[in-house]
Formats: sequence, structure tokens, C-alpha cells
Amino acid sequence: MKYVDAAIRAVKGGAALAGPERWIAEATGNLRAQGAQVVVAACTEIPLVSGAAAGVLPLVDLTEALVDAVLSRLWRAAPFDQACS
Repeated sequence: MKYVDAAIRAVKGGAALAGPERWIAEATGNLRAQGAQVVVAACTEIPLVSGAAAGVLPLVDLTEALVDAVLSRLWRAAPFDQACS
């Protein structure tokens, strides 16, 4: 968890992304060693530094999943001009 928290703080603080990306990949490797089969990027900063982690385990970006769900529901519910009025 310390790697994840440090990575989030670094991204929020505007640090170079190489360090946080390495930390997220290391945390992902630790999870894989404990039996994880997938990781969830449940914070908006993590996807910005998750490229290397996605090579360790499959990664679900919850922000992207939320956007997909919202757009799917929006387009299914009504035409855009009606949904936004």
C-alpha cells in the first residue's frame, strides 16, 4: 500500500511520472505474488502511471469503466438533445 499512496501523492504533486509508474508496477507485482489475477485502478491518478502495471496483471481503470457505463446509458436512454435538457 505504501507504493500506491506514494505514487498517488507524487502524481497529485506534479512529480515526474517514471517513479510513480515503477512503484505502481512493483505494487502490482506484489499483488500477483499474493495470488491476484487482476488489479483495479480505483483512483483517477493511478491510470496515469499504470502502463507498466498493465504488463504485470490485467488492469481495470474504473474511471474509464464509469465513462463507458454513463455513455452507454445516455445513448440507450434517449437521444442526446433530450437527455441533456
